[in-house]
Amino acid sequence: MEVPSFADLGKNARDVFKTAYHQGKGLIKLNVKTKSAKRFQMTSDTTLNFEASKLSGLMETKYKTDAGALLLKWTTEGVLLLGYEFNGLLMKGVDLLSECAYNPQTSAKSVKVGSQFANERINARCEICQFMHSN
Repeated sequence: MEVPSFADLGKNARDVFKTAYHQGKGLIKLNVKTKSAKRFQMTSDTTLNFEASKLSGLMETKYKTDAGALLLKWTTEGVLLLGYEFNGLLMKGVDLLSECAYNPQTSAKSVKVGSQFANERINARCEICQFMHSN
């Protein structure tokens, strides 16, 4: 069993205030998750705020292979993200991640590479991001 990451500590308590608690009126949240044949996973997270007249959302698909997973994400701001996770390719417990994002409206691009090591005693993560803007 792996040690939980720092971001996952207290997640259940934070989720109560994120998803099930709101003082204002006119907020609708929709979270949908589906899995197919243990290889394909699709997640959609949408928020509609009537007070600010704003719709925001994220659609994520993940296709798992033996060596990792192919990621494709799209946001309502128009950002497209393509990535790949290598699971246990170098050694057991070490995961490698690469992601490329592109926003067609602003021509902004970003690249992220990272790694994670997790076992029963430690959970460590390191990411390096590079943002590029075209003017």
